[in-house]
Amino acid sequence: MPMPSEIRPKARTARIVVRELGSEVLIYDLDSHDATCLNAAASKVWKLCDGKRTIGEISAELENEACGGSAEENVLTALENFIQANLLEEVPEIETSDGENRRDVLRGIVASATAIPLATTISVPAMAQIASCLGRRERCRRFFGPECCPGLECRRRRCRPE
Repeated sequence: MPMPSEIRPKARTARIVVRELGSEVLIYDLDSHDATCLNAAASKVWKLCDGKRTIGEISAELENEACGGSAEENVLTALENFIQANLLEEVPEIETSDGENRRDVLRGIVASATAIPLATTISVPAMAQIASCLGRRERCRRFFGPECCPGLECRRRRCRPE
């Protein structure tokens, strides 16, 4: 079985919207409506996940930029975040001798690494959920009818900042 450092991760490209925001990258999943923000370190890993480079090669390219822990630990942590956010297109499912697959092996290695999280994912509310709250200065009733939007409260029959 190939070592985890020989895995060739490939970033997902279908049904996502990717926007660069300075050194960070924001990825919106059109299927799950999740938005994932990658910090500068995770963004660099993301850009190198082309399905051609191995984890070892990605780690070698980022060796000089490792902040806390080794470059390989940081790459593995970023990849675990990508797996959890469903941002990898291809993680080969090759069985090991004891029945584990590469994804399980990768998760096990990352679970033992002590590195900071590199990606944050949030669920974005559907438009209907956003439109169902009352905006600033709209008429409201304290206990009946639609509620004021987050950050506002119903005071004197108007939605006002908390």
